[in-house]
Amino acid sequence: MPVRKSRHKRTMESGFSLVEMLMAALILAIGILGLTMLQILSLRAARGSQNLGIAVQLAERVMDEVELEGRLTYLNANLTQYTTPSALGGITYITQSSVDQYFNIDPATGNLVRVATPAGAMFHLNMAQNVNAGIGLSDVTVQVQFTDELDASNKPIKRTATISRRILHG
Repeated sequence: MPVRKSRHKRTMESGFSLVEMLMAALILAIGILGLTMLQILSLRAARGSQNLGIAVQLAERVMDEVELEGRLTYLNANLTQYTTPSALGGITYITQSSVDQYFNIDPATGNLVRVATPAGAMFHLNMAQNVNAGIGLSDVTVQVQFTDELDASNKPIKRTATISRRILHG
C-alpha cells in the first residue's frame, strides 16, 4: 500500500504572532475608550437638556400665571358683572411687578419644589413686568438661571432660559 502525503502542510506563517495580538488589543482598547467617552458626553448632554426643559417649563408656568392675571383684569375692566375667581388648580395670580423665586428638584419625587433661600437652589426665577400706562399692555420677561455642568476648571456653568411676552390688561 502506497503512503499518502498529507495535503495540509504546516508552514511558519500560520496563526498570529504575539506582536499582532498586542496591536489588535491596543486598537480594540482605544475603540472601547472612545465609545465610553461618547457615552459620558451623551449622558451630560441629556442631563443638560433635561435641566433646560425644566427651566423653560418653569418660565412658561410663571408666564401663564401672569397672562392669566392680565386676562382677568381685562375682563374685570370690561365686564361689570364678572368677578375674579379663586385660584384654579394651584394656579396663582401674579400681580407684582417683579418676582424672585428659587427652586430645587426633590430627589425623592423628582418634582420641582420652591425653596426660601438661594443657598443650594438649582433654579433661580426672576420675573420683571413693565406696565405701559394708559395703553393696558405690559411687557413681561421671565428668566430662569440654572447651573448645568462644571467646566474644565471645575467652575459651574450658568445657563439662562428667557421668555418675553406682551400681555393685554384692563
